[in-house]
Amino acid sequence: MDNALHTFIKILQLLKVKYTKVYATDIILSQSDYPNLLAISESLSHYKIDSAAVKVENDSLDKLPLPCVVQVMVKEDERAPAILFFHTIEKVTDKDVTYYNYLNKKKTATKKQFIERWTGIALLVEKNENSQEPNIIEKLKKRRVEQVLKAILLVCLLMILVRNTAISEISLPVLLFFILNILGLVISYELVRYEISVYKPKLQHFCKGGKKLNCEAVLYSKQAQLLGSSLSLSTIAFSYFLAGFLLQVFSFKTNTFLLLGNISILSLIVIIYSIYTQAVILKKWCRFCLMLLGVMLLEIVVAYWGGFYGNIDQTLSQFLIFIGVAIYSLLSFMFLKPFLEQRKMLPLYKRTLNRFKDNPNTFKALLQDSEKIQNEPTGLGICLKNKNPKYKIIKVCNPYCGPCAKAHPILENLYKKGVIDLQILFTVHPQESYTQTAPVSHLLALAEKGDEDIIHKSLNDWYSMKKKDYSLFAKQYALNGEMKLQRHMIKAMSDWCILQGISHTPTIYIDGHELPEQYSIDDLTNILS
Repeated sequence: MDNALHTFIKILQLLKVKYTKVYATDIILSQSDYPNLLAISESLSHYKIDSAAVKVENDSLDKLPLPCVVQVMVKEDERAPAILFFHTIEKVTDKDVTYYNYLNKKKTATKKQFIERWTGIALLVEKNENSQEPNIIEKLKKRRVEQVLKAILLVCLLMILVRNTAISEISLPVLLFFILNILGLVISYELVRYEISVYKPKLQHFCKGGKKLNCEAVLYSKQAQLLGSSLSLSTIAFSYFLAGFLLQVFSFKTNTFLLLGNISILSLIVIIYSIYTQAVILKKWCRFCLMLLGVMLLEIVVAYWGGFYGNIDQTLSQFLIFIGVAIYSLLSFMFLKPFLEQRKMLPLYKRTLNRFKDNPNTFKALLQDSEKIQNEPTGLGICLKNKNPKYKIIKVCNPYCGPCAKAHPILENLYKKGVIDLQILFTVHPQESYTQTAPVSHLLALAEKGDEDIIHKSLNDWYSMKKKDYSLFAKQYALNGEMKLQRHMIKAMSDWCILQGISHTPTIYIDGHELPEQYSIDDLTNILS
């Protein structure tokens, strides 16, 4: 199931298109055709990457523009039937083909071997100067800020740790115990992540390995849950290792390790209980759990070797800190768990909803039930026509409307693809101020000249201006009195809007029916394409 996702992301990487994994994953998993080739093609369109599916002769492999996606027949077992998968070709030479297989691993095969498995179907892709993820600059800035904050936190912890270790005696058992604590913290964190994540393919792949290995069966069993489902053993383990780690960072002293050594003995209860549960009751094993149990057992061994067991009368303050951190992290997780579980389901619900919405039959049914245009606005506004459009769209907008500006490139892209005819109407009343009417009169006058390139360029320039400056726009597209002739058109559009009851902008009509409220303009790229 991950083959189409891996292929899509690999194409973005090979094309050197900026992307974020979260958005890319969400986009392709939301496609109603996932995991088919069409889903990859539609997902690429969100990045303004052109694509075309072709069927060619097998001897044409070296003529394909690279990188590209191809469909191949793969037999995982000689006795099993062949299965169709996608491979991403990176390089083709006279003898070899370098590609990424269905497991997303880079491989090289002879051209003859590869052609024998290839079905002749390929998805050709081409990027342009505008090919990138929507709002990628803002996303990358946010990511950099997060990385800087994490780095600052890490540096602060390291500085505190270095200071404390500089004034303490460090022995090999102490160092090993500290390393084991970090390892336990990382593993328990991954366990908690696994519990609250719906789609973590790497973690899920790690947990697979036969009939006896099943992390979910162990982690979600009633034996692994306490207080109903509010608390789990993995959460307790994470709190235990987190408390130990912070205690060592802020107090790298003999008393600290004496305390942690004595507490580590208590983990024997968890080790015995977990092994008994997996071996006898569930008869299933969890790799993460076994790794964690191994770390706990090694901690006990190292603590015994280092002589950490003994009188803990002198470690009351450290003990209180340990208990405080552990309880705080447990209570925090118990409070946050319902929100985290809801959050993990949101992408799944969103993808399910998008697949439902992208279904053409669903869209057509809802469109037919939506409000119908009472009077056709024939001859009004700016009309852009294609030769064989599938749909006619009427966009009612305001020149200073932010959502109207965001809608324009989406509709412009659909028009350029030949999918729609586009008619643009404005809600401005002729009695409104010059600031409101001037841009509309100017755009209408430019459209009246009949130069389609100028029409598109002027609309793009106006709507792409972050701060609308009509004087600057007027200098760029100079006119000689033609604007005065547009007063009657502005009044006709205003009268039509009043008659139709237009209450907000942008209002979108598709084939005479208003865009259903269940859909946004962003959805049109997938639905109408």
